[in-house]
Amino acid sequence: MFDNAYVKKRLLKYSERLRKEPVFSKILELEKNQFSSPEEINRKQLIKIKNLLSFAYSNSVFYKNVFKQYGLTPDDINTIKDFEAFPVLTKDIIKENIESIICKRVKNFPVKTSGSTGRPLNFFKDRIASAYSYAAMYRGHRWHGVDICDKEAYLWGIPLNKNEFYTAKIKDFILNRFREKKFNLTDDVNYHFYNKMIKTKPKILSGYATLIYEFAQFVKSKNLNMEPIKLKMVKYTAEMMHDFQKEVIKSVFSCPVISEYGSAETGIVAFECSKGSNHLLTDCVHHEFKKDEDSGFYKIIITNLNSYGFPIIKYDTGDLVKSDKLSACSCDLPFPVMDTIIGRRNDIIITPEGKRIHSNIFSYIIKDLLKKHKMLNQVRFIQTEVKELKVLISLSDNTKYEKVCAEIKKHTRERISRTINLVFEYQEKLDRDESGKLRYFYSMIN
Repeated sequence: MFDNAYVKKRLLKYSERLRKEPVFSKILELEKNQFSSPEEINRKQLIKIKNLLSFAYSNSVFYKNVFKQYGLTPDDINTIKDFEAFPVLTKDIIKENIESIICKRVKNFPVKTSGSTGRPLNFFKDRIASAYSYAAMYRGHRWHGVDICDKEAYLWGIPLNKNEFYTAKIKDFILNRFREKKFNLTDDVNYHFYNKMIKTKPKILSGYATLIYEFAQFVKSKNLNMEPIKLKMVKYTAEMMHDFQKEVIKSVFSCPVISEYGSAETGIVAFECSKGSNHLLTDCVHHEFKKDEDSGFYKIIITNLNSYGFPIIKYDTGDLVKSDKLSACSCDLPFPVMDTIIGRRNDIIITPEGKRIHSNIFSYIIKDLLKKHKMLNQVRFIQTEVKELKVLISLSDNTKYEKVCAEIKKHTRERISRTINLVFEYQEKLDRDESGKLRYFYSMIN
């Protein structure tokens, strides 16, 4: 029998040699780490931090100046506690200092973030850092029985730029995956994607949480049979997935729904294991959780231990986690388990009464609405000013529009603010960000 995955794996190995991006050797290294003790991982992590700081000090004008400004040298950083005194890097600092951050001894290539916060970031990455990021992803896949170049269905969207479009096509071919035709999943696009899955029998469905959820809703509403496909996992990334979404996806695809957390800047930070725990990949990143006074939650600060061409040291991701406490998992992996990521700092609602509430509360409101109103497609809340929320609603049956508006008003009054003004607007379909993400809340005032 023709083994397409084997052929694609050979192509991937050939392409990595051309790019000088040693993904396969880094997979071996990371998988070996799985059998180390947490203490050994921490020891290696400190060595990596010291090596990264020494290299940045010698090769980056920006970091040389940072050390000088704080009266430090790399020799002063000998423990993790020493490292925690090092200053935090932000997106704005990167934007203002791109050319001085670069270590020109290392060959870099340009990277652009999705800009889901409205502020895309252009920066650089080297091939070793990229290789580690892919290796961490593939290691996570293997935790769930999905190997490199196993057939993948990909709900991510197609780049509009011509060069990026063809690059994506080549990449999809080598990685043995296919994707939908566009971000907005019309019935025609969904049927095409479903038929492609039936024909190719992918082992993994991955993509944006909201795209996967929309597709799952479509499969459920059309009563389509997913049994012949036998997915091993559904993996979501780049967006949060709410409990009500996960419940629908699990029921439709009958397989684990797995979280991958990271960013273009940091690489893969955490991956969910078979027990449902989000493991911090401490052999690839260093983490800190710092209290965010505005929200009461904890900021996630990440150092990419393998990014030498463009050092990402103590980077404020903009994301929040409920608790700074770590725990262990019964799966026996040596990596600690972090608490639930609840969203970004600019996802804060400010009420007329002066309260600050994380917009994750809307997921509970939407979950309650969906139990009563199956025709509800999408809802978006936009805080235009402290005293006002604009609510965009998409329904498959707009005769229920007034009733749904009344329910939303009731929930909002009870859970958020009794005095905030709500302005409702009906839309056929809500637009996604240019990145392809579909956010439930936007703040125009934060």
